[in-house]
Amino acid sequence: MNKKIFAGLSVSLILIAYSCTKDKAPEEPTPLPPGACADTVSFSGVIEPLFQQKCFSCHDQNGGTSPLLKDHATISSNASSIYAALKGEGVTRMPNGGPYLADSTIEMFNCWVVQGKLNN
Repeated sequence: MNKKIFAGLSVSLILIAYSCTKDKAPEEPTPLPPGACADTVSFSGVIEPLFQQKCFSCHDQNGGTSPLLKDHATISSNASSIYAALKGEGVTRMPNGGPYLADSTIEMFNCWVVQGKLNN
């Protein structure tokens, strides 16, 4: 039951985050220590839908921009670069041209990475 509640809350937070814009400059990425995330972040319930909405239009398999971010394998293998791009650290901030993701959404992605980039 907790996983269903978390998934529902996560989707709600992501939807709210999409409607927000960011006014401040990007911060230095600070990896979270293991255990800092309250619940396990679901790839299929949170990360994949986020990428489908915000990344696939440019980073898809049909002649898209590199890196192609089409599935768990490609997203997990590019996780460090993705995190840096979401924060705007040393590269063009993504999604290119905005609106940028809320810090809470970026940190949710970071939690997924810290938790081992599970294919769940």
